Amino acid sequence: MALNAGLDRTFVGAIERAERNITLASAEKVARAFGMSVADLLTPCDFPKR
Repeated sequence: MALNAGLDRTFVGAIERAERNITLASAEKVARAFGMSVADLLTPCDFPKR
């Protein structure tokens, strides 16, 4: 995904681990890599409780 988004994989990993904050520009790249909008990317999901 990082490669498709044009981002460094270590940067994406740091975002996933909440060690770095994502910029709007990077969020747009990630959303494009997944074929979705930034709004869809940032919309919370309702996961079932365990």
